[in-house]
Amino acid sequence: MSGKITHTFFIHKTFDKKIDNPNIKYLPFLLTVIKTARR
Repeated sequence: MSGKITHTFFIHKTFDKKIDNPNIKYLPFLLTVIKTARR
């Protein structure tokens, strides 16, 4: 479980640097959560 969290955190940090818009910033994180929930 910690591996998925680290991977999600890495993606979140990467997008956090590229996008400063707070609304768009969390989209990758939410998408990852949705994908994980479907499994």
